[in-house]
Amino acid sequence: MHERRYRDALDAFGQLYEPFDDRAERRTATVEFTLAVELRRAAALMALRRYPEAREIFESDAVQQLWPRVPVAQRCDYHLGYGELLCAVGEADRAFDELQEATRLATLAKLDQPGSPKAQA
Repeated sequence: MHERRYRDALDAFGQLYEPFDDRAERRTATVEFTLAVELRRAAALMALRRYPEAREIFESDAVQQLWPRVPVAQRCDYHLGYGELLCAVGEADRAFDELQEATRLATLAKLDQPGSPKAQA
């Protein structure tokens, strides 16, 4: 039953881009939206144990090219998800590296928050 829900979710994620394909009305998906959709697609694939397809999303050029323009919180989501995938496929050392990177980014983001030592300096 859950498997069907994840397959349905994958179909829905595919349809999310349709409004941006309408040539009659020019629309552009934001980088935040695009990365959010791709990370959720990868999560659904992981739930279905379709790890090679999920990995393709994490390692795709399209996702990698979003980095300079996405907020730190989304970068953390990426590293957490990719770390989870790597753990699932038995690449514990690489998974640990991804999880450490998520922690590093979260720590940096925390320093930029109002009231933090860095922000007060």
